[in-house]
Amino acid sequence: MKAKTATRLLYGGAAAIVVMGILLIAAGVVWHINVKVMNSSISIAVFGAVIAFLGVRYWRSVRILAAEIEENSSAFSWQNFSKKRFE
Repeated sequence: MKAKTATRLLYGGAAAIVVMGILLIAAGVVWHINVKVMNSSISIAVFGAVIAFLGVRYWRSVRILAAEIEENSSAFSWQNFSKKRFE
């Protein structure tokens, strides 16, 4: 798989996460949907805000990864996966 195709898929995944979060926020505000969590009622919009925030963070990470991939100096190497690197 080419690098541009892979990054487009990652961007698509991040966009889907953000959209799902926004839809949860809208559903919580419009229909007043609440979820019971540890004996307290919390609006689903709160969960939507958390999901949207995490999607934005993931979008930012994908953008940084795409910039690193597009550099001319980046190349695949099995040495990046050696045990010594993770110890």
